[in-house]
Amino acid sequence: MFYERWHIRDPVREMELVDVLLRNRGTDREEFRQWWRGRSYSPFKMKDMDKAVSKILDAVRRGRRMAIFGDYDADGITGTALLLEFLREVGADVCYILPHRVLDGYGIRPSGVEQARRMGAELIITVDNGISSSEAALRARSLGVDLIITDHHLQEGPLPPAEAVVDPNRNDDEYPFKGLSGVGVAYKLILALSEALGRSTEPPLDLVALGTVADMVPLTDENWWMVRRGLKAIANSRRPGLRKLLEVSGNLNKAITVTTVGFHLGPRLNAAGRIYAPDVALKLLISKDLDEATRLARKLNRLNEARQRMVERGLAEAEEAIEKEGMLRERVLVLMREDWHVGVVGLIAQKLVQRYHRPALVLTRAPEGVLTGSARSIHGFPITHVLAGLSRHLLTFGGHELAAGFSLHEEALEPLREGLISAAREMLTEDDLKPTLEVDCLLEPEEVNLDTIKILKALRPFGHGYPPPVFAMLGCRVVDARRIGNGRHLSLHLEKEGHLMEAVGWGFGELGWTPGRGDLVDVAFGLEEHNWRGREVVRLVLEDMRGSKF
Repeated sequence: MFYERWHIRDPVREMELVDVLLRNRGTDREEFRQWWRGRSYSPFKMKDMDKAVSKILDAVRRGRRMAIFGDYDADGITGTALLLEFLREVGADVCYILPHRVLDGYGIRPSGVEQARRMGAELIITVDNGISSSEAALRARSLGVDLIITDHHLQEGPLPPAEAVVDPNRNDDEYPFKGLSGVGVAYKLILALSEALGRSTEPPLDLVALGTVADMVPLTDENWWMVRRGLKAIANSRRPGLRKLLEVSGNLNKAITVTTVGFHLGPRLNAAGRIYAPDVALKLLISKDLDEATRLARKLNRLNEARQRMVERGLAEAEEAIEKEGMLRERVLVLMREDWHVGVVGLIAQKLVQRYHRPALVLTRAPEGVLTGSARSIHGFPITHVLAGLSRHLLTFGGHELAAGFSLHEEALEPLREGLISAAREMLTEDDLKPTLEVDCLLEPEEVNLDTIKILKALRPFGHGYPPPVFAMLGCRVVDARRIGNGRHLSLHLEKEGHLMEAVGWGFGELGWTPGRGDLVDVAFGLEEHNWRGREVVRLVLEDMRGSKF
């Protein structure tokens, strides 16, 4: 087994399958119909949207130079590209700034305002940052520069004194959907500007889908239909940069899915901001020259390969330290190494959580000498709340329930570690540390058919906060089982109640157990269409397998 526990959310199904799946994802048929129809809330329902639109259009009319201040991740890069293209299209004098992760840090700061002013900007528009940037707002005011903040992160303190703060997650905002990404908020700003200009055409959704999926915001409500349409826009995109990105990632002329974006395109865009400079990714997205796009896409591919090597090496070093120092005695992992790149510590932390199923905080030394780190957590240990309780040890911190960034002086590391260990002992039980597989419901063998596949297709795309369905079937008899792919994977035929089913377990060679013919097993799985010798069959894609008691 990969998981110690299976939590079957609906063991005795009394509703139709589609209703079970929607209910388990916090919605129902009527709400889902609204998603399907593309329910879009007016952008002017966001606080300060009217002020932002007025300021920007005034700057366009008067020829005032604007600077877009974005972020170094895929969300901030796509949002910056989207807004940059629109403003140029309507005749604005606009430039952009993307901060360097190591040299500049996250979010607009006074130095970023000063840089924009040196570039001639009289108006700065942030994308995917700024909700906590009061110092930058004060510096902008002192320089006579107008500042408009667009962000989607939670408001942790007082609002910055900007001309407008557009963020559905500011404390006093009543916008109906709180899950927009940074590029999603930028898209809403563009819709508001278009409405004010009397333009009927909507901006493309290819970049919106890229940033939304890459930022792992919930794929529900507005995000669901924007990503659904955006995936089609990516597949049909005429952007040279996107076409070349698809090509170098091996996805050209293939079906574009959330997996394509989340595991192939997004990481390549993010690689630039993690270990190099995010401008490479932005230039790729807005490029209109095929030769330039080819060169930039190949560079991103090389950067992504380098990033993967950094993570693999860092993960191996972290696992060695965990084993050597007996860190699994505690319910939280805290690791620091000076030669880990600041751009990959979050990825190392995420992989440690996946492997050890406990919160992980991974730190390295920043150029200015302080320690900087990334935290990833599990349910039951809201990491930003925990860090808030230990803020006396920190210089900065911020994030969400399951992910955060922070910095501190070196002498504060041990007090922070002790505080985290104490909090984990108090808040987490041993059961919380057991990997648990969430299963939607039991599926009958006769339901493994194309009709069920049609239901799943209608509910796509699945993603973060709206996960792909996982089913379980108990007491299946193994007809045959063999290892494939040099022993890494498992191919099976299962039988229950006279129904023969094909199954595959990717990576199941690691289980060290291959069931024998006639064994009874319980399986947890997803479903997929599989072309076998010219005919479409439905195949079980295993999530877990265990010996059956039935």
